[in-house]
Amino acid sequence: MEFFLNKTGRPILYSCEWPLYEFAKKIPVPNYAAIRSSCNQWRNYVDVQDNWDKVIQIIDHYGDDKGNFSAFAGPGGWNDPDMSDYRTIAKTCNIWRNYVDVTDSWDSIVDIINMYGKDEGNFSAAAGPGGFNDPDMLVVGDYGLSYYQQKAQFGMWALFAAPLMMSNDLSSISAEAKALLQNKNIIAINQDPLGNQAIRLFEVPGSLSVWVKKMASGGSAIGILNVNNQGTPQKYTTAFSDLGFTNKKGYVVKEAFENKTMGKYALDQAFTIYVDPTSIFIMIANPL
Repeated sequence: MEFFLNKTGRPILYSCEWPLYEFAKKIPVPNYAAIRSSCNQWRNYVDVQDNWDKVIQIIDHYGDDKGNFSAFAGPGGWNDPDMSDYRTIAKTCNIWRNYVDVTDSWDSIVDIINMYGKDEGNFSAAAGPGGFNDPDMLVVGDYGLSYYQQKAQFGMWALFAAPLMMSNDLSSISAEAKALLQNKNIIAINQDPLGNQAIRLFEVPGSLSVWVKKMASGGSAIGILNVNNQGTPQKYTTAFSDLGFTNKKGYVVKEAFENKTMGKYALDQAFTIYVDPTSIFIMIANPL
């Protein structure tokens, strides 16, 4: 890549994550001489987060200076300890990765969802038309997830207003996975013009969590995620007032995956849903 960039004759900064990937592969000491010969700056450690412990961790990494990487910094090439100024990122980028690579496993999906739930640095606020956080690819239609877990990933990525980039082989994708990926109601949640990213209202660790995404219609998409794998659906009873909603006239509600009307509910009226193990229930609530 650097060869072709240099051929343009223009001053272009070429940023690499070469040493970061070697760090992730547990290679003890990256070849900084080779890296410097190709890159102008290079990430060489984990992503920074908006908290003091993470900043200290990165500073300690630079203090350890394994492989003497400080010696390779100078005009034309610099180590990059990372940054997370999401407002600035959003001014420049349309989408941005902000966590580890997804793998085709339920543990990986839950790890990414938990990172988005913590929302360190309030990165959810940077999402909007023209700029979105990217939790990495969908693994729906691959091999590692059950149908219910694929449903959970697709639903959560839609609530995140995330890029819906597939990683599957379309020549061999199952009918169930194909139907999920073509679900117009869930895609509409993802593509809602407001571009709002769902935030986690609360969670019961190892069990249910509740997420709310504001919609351009004035309504909300509400996701109830069940990460429990104990084999039976989880019962959840709530009312809109318990979820922080305030419209005194109440709400009309539809289940999103099947587009089925659930009914009209007063603000304080209790209702009950059941969420399958390692799956998600999504409903759309519009004010009456």
